[in-house]
Amino acid sequence: MRITVDKEAHMQYYKKLYLGENVASRKEKILEKLKKKETVLNVYLIILPRYPKKQLEFFDAVLLHQKRFQGDLSLVGLASGYMEALDVVRRITEEVYQETKDADIKAFFEKEAFIRLD
Repeated sequence: MRITVDKEAHMQYYKKLYLGENVASRKEKILEKLKKKETVLNVYLIILPRYPKKQLEFFDAVLLHQKRFQGDLSLVGLASGYMEALDVVRRITEEVYQETKDADIKAFFEKEAFIRLD
């Protein structure tokens, strides 16, 4: 099942947003730009998957302006660049497994609090 493009699409972010080392100090500024739908450079967004068989997705925030990324998004992490995004995804996976003894990341976040960005 695919999320359809919606002009009234919304973004929400995880209350305890996972941050890469190189974006931690810019978190509020990045969230503000995302809220205003401004272009965010050098930042990868880590989101809950839009497709049923995936656990997480990540992509360069610049891609938000493409139609395929304009559905509802649940942001769980921010990173600076591809390699840092991989590291944040690894950290999320390890922490979810340590807490739940399971690798079902989607199920873990379904029970967690999110904050609407817009």
